[in-house]
Amino acid sequence: MYIQTKARLSYTKILFGGMALLMAVLLIRYSHITMEHMRRGMLICVRTMIPSLFPFMVVSELIVKSGAGELASRYPARILRPLLDVPDEGVCALILGWLCGFPVGSRAAADYYRAGRLTKRQFHVIVCSCNVPSSAFLVSAVGVALFGNASLGRWLVALALVSSLAAGMLFRFLLPRKNAWQYGVGQSAPRGEASQGQLLPMAITSAATGMLNVCATVLLFSAFVGTLMHTLDGLSIGGLARAVIYGVFELSTGVCEASALCPPAVAAALCAAIVGWAGLSVHCQMLAVCEGCPVAMGWFWLSRILQALLCGGGMILLIKTGLVQLDRLPESTALRDMMVSGSAAWVGHFAHGFGMVCNVLFAVALVIAIRCYSMQNKKKRGCER
Repeated sequence: MYIQTKARLSYTKILFGGMALLMAVLLIRYSHITMEHMRRGMLICVRTMIPSLFPFMVVSELIVKSGAGELASRYPARILRPLLDVPDEGVCALILGWLCGFPVGSRAAADYYRAGRLTKRQFHVIVCSCNVPSSAFLVSAVGVALFGNASLGRWLVALALVSSLAAGMLFRFLLPRKNAWQYGVGQSAPRGEASQGQLLPMAITSAATGMLNVCATVLLFSAFVGTLMHTLDGLSIGGLARAVIYGVFELSTGVCEASALCPPAVAAALCAAIVGWAGLSVHCQMLAVCEGCPVAMGWFWLSRILQALLCGGGMILLIKTGLVQLDRLPESTALRDMMVSGSAAWVGHFAHGFGMVCNVLFAVALVIAIRCYSMQNKKKRGCER
């Protein structure tokens, strides 16, 4: 006997279903604009995304597979482990996400989860708190280029990190503790049994697959946001509504639109909220590298909304207390002209990649300094004995 069951309709299905219908209408209506922005998206992938992101995806894969992550995160884990209730592997994924930007942290967390070294609950704590924009994008592109205020960019970096950590600490208590959330999907093989010569080829293959997914997401949203911009240009809607709509879908375009609002305090607060939200394009990139991992979308959306509120509210508080000054208008620079004129995505991805290089070099230097300091302390103790 056939019994028809009612399908469970979730908010995520409604969101992506509505996006699909809107995309279909826009892509068919403006096919020539779609092709133009697809070509622009391909240039972004070839010139910026692949050179800046692919090497670090390979590096993160090697860090996870070789076990170097636990060694590098040993000292930070002493602080972050009790705050988030995650093992050293989770701390490693969190630090990779903070230093390298999205979606490197999510990819590392997914690798650890698939290897059975993170539980489902620990995996969600990390994924909901490890994805922040790079510091170079926030300081150079947003702070200096859009607002003419490097201090605002540095405060945006601080707000993004603090809000992500706060979300992780909150979700440590909110996420379910039932048995289904206490196990990973597999068991990691003993490190000694795996061929060491296979680590690099396997890392390259896995990173290439993830890179292909990321580039496909960039192409899709380049076409969609481009046609959406063309449509909204012909409608008489306010600047605030335009900035919110763009910010929902794409980070770089959203902060560009928000920076043009008046008064400047509203522009800065909305930019901070968009930075916390990060945009659906970034979300899809993060979810693409978590293939095979059961991401609870309700908790994921809640974490992004929470970080948007924390960043926006934090920026309002900073402005009210006078820590962020927005007295003067930003001067016209080449970088600002590029972002405002429609090259926001290219500039954003370039700054993101540049920031990843700087942050990774800083992390390497910090690890070396900590290692040297610990070795000196051991020598002093040996001499005293």
